[in-house]
Amino acid sequence: MKALQKILTPDQPIPAVEFNPDLILIFGSRNSLEKIDLQPLKTLYPQAIVTGCSTSGTIAQSQIFEDEVVINYIDFEKTPLKYTYCSLKQVHFDSKEVGRHIATELLNDEIKHIFLLSDGLHVNGTSLIKGMAEKCNGRATSSGGLAGDADRFQKTLVIHPQTLEPTEHMVVAIGFYGEHIQIGYGSRGGWESFGIDRKVTKSNNNVVYEIDGQPALQLYKSYLGEKAKELPASALLFPLNMEISEHHTSVVRTILSVNEEE
Repeated sequence: MKALQKILTPDQPIPAVEFNPDLILIFGSRNSLEKIDLQPLKTLYPQAIVTGCSTSGTIAQSQIFEDEVVINYIDFEKTPLKYTYCSLKQVHFDSKEVGRHIATELLNDEIKHIFLLSDGLHVNGTSLIKGMAEKCNGRATSSGGLAGDADRFQKTLVIHPQTLEPTEHMVVAIGFYGEHIQIGYGSRGGWESFGIDRKVTKSNNNVVYEIDGQPALQLYKSYLGEKAKELPASALLFPLNMEISEHHTSVVRTILSVNEEE
């Protein structure tokens, strides 16, 4: 396996590398991805799978970048790859159905892992993974993430592997196959909860309407004070710590949007 990482500004040309990559992953701010021309990659590396997404900051070479574009060139000596994609519009924004579709397209007897990049504003990430897990039934592990848009909450982009265009409402997945690859992954959070424990009393999937019988948005704003005027951007600083029950591990969930009327 060979891997090389390049850090670019949007006005720089796409650099060539000294090997032929099987996979090219590209990450950067939404504004940067909209400006950079990725089309030369089709000519330079016609055999490579190219995708990536917009981010809320990018980590490269142990540093954090906000506006630069990070391109990762990866060559696998013995590991076959396959990609698939789905527009959320195709399935009427049914996140679980997207997960099922992706798993169905990628599964075979040699599957080891699925790497997933998804629109970050119009998808229910939990339902997406549930749909994929139902079809996989333990045959493959998975990792990946949802695209970001810093604190703007306007649109997120995933690079379409056929057109190489940064695209809204897009989900892309890559399958890794064969006995020669091992993939590890992990996650860790640094949040600490404050305030009293409360119960969600009315919700629909990932939309919360009431907490302890009170309008959820009104209660949430009471914790934010002046920061409530900056919603939904300020919600990044105050996510929710959620538990299905006292016997389940808690998870942190960021608020994606607010609806004043509902």
